Amino acid sequence: MSPPSPRLFLLLHHISKRQNVRTLLTSAAAFGAEVLVVGQPGFDELSHVPKRLATAFAAVEGEAEPPHPPTPLYRRFDGTLEECRDYLHAQNIQVWGIEIGETAVNVEEAPWDKGGGGGGGGGVALLLGNEGTGMSSRQARVCDGFMYISQYGQGTASLNVAVAGSIVMHRYSVWAAAKRQQERKIKEEMKEKGNEMEERRYKP
Repeated sequence: MSPPSPRLFLLLHHISKRQNVRTLLTSAAAFGAEVLVVGQPGFDELSHVPKRLATAFAAVEGEAEPPHPPTPLYRRFDGTLEECRDYLHAQNIQVWGIEIGETAVNVEEAPWDKGGGGGGGGGVALLLGNEGTGMSSRQARVCDGFMYISQYGQGTASLNVAVAGSIVMHRYSVWAAAKRQQERKIKEEMKEKGNEMEERRYKP
């Protein structure tokens, strides 16, 4: 039995601006990220969730049948940020902060490729800092690693939080799609070899 595909999570924590939350939710839906809302007391579906997304996901949920229910647009995590990290670690998922720093790895190097999906093998959860104050020391303590986005122009010290999150989610989704394609190719090759062995075995 093949291992499950690595999962991508986005942790919404301490993001202040409504438009940034809406953009991050839109990008998460586009790139297949599972969103966990952690410690966002002001989060409100009517104002923070784009209507077109809420309508589309409600329609999908209404059509779905067990045992394969759809992934919800977002889930509220009933616990602290530290408890959320422990919850993810239990599923072999590591938390990566998107933050410029001495230990940060360039996102172009696909840091999640080490270990099959983020070092842990089960996938990665992305954590972003606040728009104004950046990543807090508390947020940094729950991260297993950090990544940054290269800039090739001039004029800005850092990207908008929603832009940065969207870029990294896209990077991961492209990597994950290539990984799934590679796994399918290996399975097909193994199946062909098995069929050839069976043919030789029973050939008179």
